[in-house]
Amino acid sequence: MYEKCPFSALFLFIVLLSLPFFTGSYYIWQIITIASIYSVWAMSWDIFSGYTGQISFGHAFFIGVGGFLSAIINKRFGIDPWFTILMGTFVSGFLGLIVGILTLRLRGPYFAMITLALNLFISQLALILWKFTGGEEGIPGLDVLTESPLNDYYAALILCIASYLFLTLITRSKHGTILISIRENLDVAEACGINTTLYKVIAFGISASMAGAAGGFHVHLQMHASYDLLQVMLSSMILIMCLFGGIGSITGPLFGAYSIFLLNEMLREFSEYRMLIFTLILFFTILYIPNGIFITLKQNFERVWEEYKVKKLQPPA
Repeated sequence: MYEKCPFSALFLFIVLLSLPFFTGSYYIWQIITIASIYSVWAMSWDIFSGYTGQISFGHAFFIGVGGFLSAIINKRFGIDPWFTILMGTFVSGFLGLIVGILTLRLRGPYFAMITLALNLFISQLALILWKFTGGEEGIPGLDVLTESPLNDYYAALILCIASYLFLTLITRSKHGTILISIRENLDVAEACGINTTLYKVIAFGISASMAGAAGGFHVHLQMHASYDLLQVMLSSMILIMCLFGGIGSITGPLFGAYSIFLLNEMLREFSEYRMLIFTLILFFTILYIPNGIFITLKQNFERVWEEYKVKKLQPPA
């Protein structure tokens, strides 16, 4: 379940990097651009929840902080989007560290409930402070991130690729191994002298900062900070993407995010049924493909390939 799939990810990135050479459709570019942002959100969720086993239901809290902070600074002070995104990234990461320090000693469902409460808090706070956040209308008229849709496409894709490589390096490092040990058996990890809370706080800070960075990218790519970025629905969608692709692998959420987002676009004409369909997908995945569809496909392919190699090495009868 937790094996990585670098070759499949490499193939995906090559296809996406070359896609504009085969189609000039702005609509397709826009879909892939936003799907790349969702992929960063999903991978950033996975580096903490997938690798430590402590589920967060409030990822939109950090997405919203990064996105709305970048939007407010840009709108009110006219500061360049690239700088405001950096500020949003820093503040989101800092809040992640603070929240982690205060809550990550908790076990069981308590941490999950706190993250959900944070998400509900930020969504209500945005309505209370509507003069700054625009309330349900959000903040329109933001500066563009780049000068053309094609540049936006590659900016979002490069962010996705860089995030994937960075998180993959972490998972293959000592830090990643310790996170896995925490997930598998927290008591044993602590008995070995590992400061498990410290490692979880660092992972949570990384997760929060990356979510905030992608949130900043999103609002400037859309030129609008939407209230939807603050809602629990976004956190739920990210969770569905990760479970569908396969949590604890980075690559699984990467593919899951692209797949679910593209499916979401295809179902746009049936908007009243979309959440029902996604709920059924989640239900089916948990019951029949608990490892996630892409991780399961990879494992089945490797099993068939190994059986083929064994048969090939056997002497003829």
